[in-house]
Amino acid sequence: MAKKSLIFTVLFPFSFSIAQEHVKAEKISVKEEKVHVYPEEINKEKDIDLGSLLFKNIPEINIGRKGVFITDIFLYGFGREKVNVLFDDSRIYGACPSGMDLPPFFTRSYDIQGIQIINGIEDIENQGSFGGRINIMTKKPQGKTGFRLNTNKGSYGLNSTGFDFNLNNTLFSFISEYAKPYRTGEGKKITEYPTGMFAYQNKYKNKKAFDLKQTSFKTQIEKLYFEGYYMNANSILYPYLLMDSTKDESFRFYINYKPVKSIDLKTYYSYMKHDMSDRYRKSAIDWTNGVKSTRGYMMRTLAVSRVYGVKITGMLSSIKAGVEFYKRYWNADNVLMMIKNDGMIPGVNMFNAGFFIKGKEDVNKNLSFLYGVRIDHTNSKADLNAFKDNKNLYMLYYGKNKFYAEKNYFSGFVSLITKISSKLAAKITLGQQTRFPNPQELFIALKRPPSKPDWVGNPWLKPEKNREISIEADTNIKYSKIKIRAFYSDLKDYIYLTKLTSPKKALSYENIDAYMYGISLNTFLLINEYLYSNIGISYQRGRKKSDSIDKDLAEIPPAKVFLKLVYEKDSYSLKLEDIYSFSQEKVDSFLNEQPTDSWNVVNVSGTYRANNLEFTVGIDNLFDKFYYSHLSYLRNPFMTGTKVPEPGRFLYARVSLTF
Repeated sequence: MAKKSLIFTVLFPFSFSIAQEHVKAEKISVKEEKVHVYPEEINKEKDIDLGSLLFKNIPEINIGRKGVFITDIFLYGFGREKVNVLFDDSRIYGACPSGMDLPPFFTRSYDIQGIQIINGIEDIENQGSFGGRINIMTKKPQGKTGFRLNTNKGSYGLNSTGFDFNLNNTLFSFISEYAKPYRTGEGKKITEYPTGMFAYQNKYKNKKAFDLKQTSFKTQIEKLYFEGYYMNANSILYPYLLMDSTKDESFRFYINYKPVKSIDLKTYYSYMKHDMSDRYRKSAIDWTNGVKSTRGYMMRTLAVSRVYGVKITGMLSSIKAGVEFYKRYWNADNVLMMIKNDGMIPGVNMFNAGFFIKGKEDVNKNLSFLYGVRIDHTNSKADLNAFKDNKNLYMLYYGKNKFYAEKNYFSGFVSLITKISSKLAAKITLGQQTRFPNPQELFIALKRPPSKPDWVGNPWLKPEKNREISIEADTNIKYSKIKIRAFYSDLKDYIYLTKLTSPKKALSYENIDAYMYGISLNTFLLINEYLYSNIGISYQRGRKKSDSIDKDLAEIPPAKVFLKLVYEKDSYSLKLEDIYSFSQEKVDSFLNEQPTDSWNVVNVSGTYRANNLEFTVGIDNLFDKFYYSHLSYLRNPFMTGTKVPEPGRFLYARVSLTF
């Protein structure tokens, strides 16, 4: 029995950390940082994209695809900036108005040490965790000398190679990744799906779908920790959109200083420069060969984003308090045919100051309370000098102009955690999380030709509120563990896409009242000494309260089920994985969201370990199924009208050497 318990702990660390915290009441802590995915699992996957990696391991995670190996992450039905994605507790923001460079773009699986996920209403340490927080913990210096090489080769020219050199308390890393366009289950390249003027030119249909290099330097000097990153990416293709990324450049650093055990000071800075255009599409031909111009593109967007911040926290007994300050800047300039959209994102400066306090009270050894309160002040201001001809776009659609938004607001929660028995623990949480509108939602200003919809922000948006109640239960019965969570979210002033019709068609944002509810289940069973299973199930639904043509909220994933069987003995392991997604029928037809059929894929892999070598081979989508992600919502105004199918059969091999 002791042997089985040991194997159980080794096999399931990434999934049982939450259960172990809740089952044993004495382990409940104020910090409540829980690791959901460990490098032992990451290194066995083909996925270099964070979203795909999480989708396979966390029932509540779903993804939407715009391009090759780049996905959006949805947690419990909340997506984009409604979910805070942090890196070592620091913020980073992309610059693309169409979301090409969302936060998952900035991390490579090779550099991930672990992934933490927390429900939104419980994260009062970070402003904006409306639907949840995902914290990416990167690899740190090991305090010894060592070298590690990892290479991942796969179908369609996938090549991901990285190495680390660790010298005592300093770590240097380099990663290079590239691939060609993948083929789908019907045998077509992903670049063959856009048609008409936004189809890819023949000479670009087989070009590199992405080409990315990342360098990092990390060092620990007594109580001071520093890490810096530089990333350079070229030709990232997005068949879903009218444009592709031709150049991305990012720099960021993070400093953590702990003068004493109870005080923690963190500061960070990140910068992103993004260049996208249609130069690979047929739409660019007349603007390349001299018919209309020789500039090489019909449309182009140049965007810059940066953020810097400070967070200071302190512990006093069981109480943790802190302050957070950060400033975010975002500017994007667009050219569309002869229309100049300078100030598409008009040099917006967003400043946030927040104070929080959280703590724990033990009633007895079987009953505890967790609580947290946060107060924020946020202001956001557009630069009038960045607008050029578009500064009166709000006047055109809303009858007046506004270039400044400001608000004080509150977030907080309370949790009751009880140990019902030695095998069962339960938790009920009630709280509110508030998110201030981002610069795009407030101030985007894009003019398009008369036959196409404009894209205009709404400077009068209110902060959105998630008033949520959730119930969780964890069981630990002999060689099985079960975690179940149900939630109901009352969404007040929920920020949502809307259509404007006067004086012409446009896409904008509005506050609505809505609600969401869902349930998730994650179970593990040790079948025998070498074989275990993992079953994950999730379901969520979103509905509007206000009068509407269609009551369904857009971009809400349907039910998802996955089953894993893992056989592990001595130096090798085998994994069989089946993922089933139900059909997406509850869609917002008013926003032209289309239903998506159900799908089922099977993945297999095997791993061999010997001393300093780990070797994995696998096949994703074993039966070469043709299917679409259910979140392939065709959002205007920069969509091609083409859903992006998922990869067909994909073979890969990973080798890791450690010295």
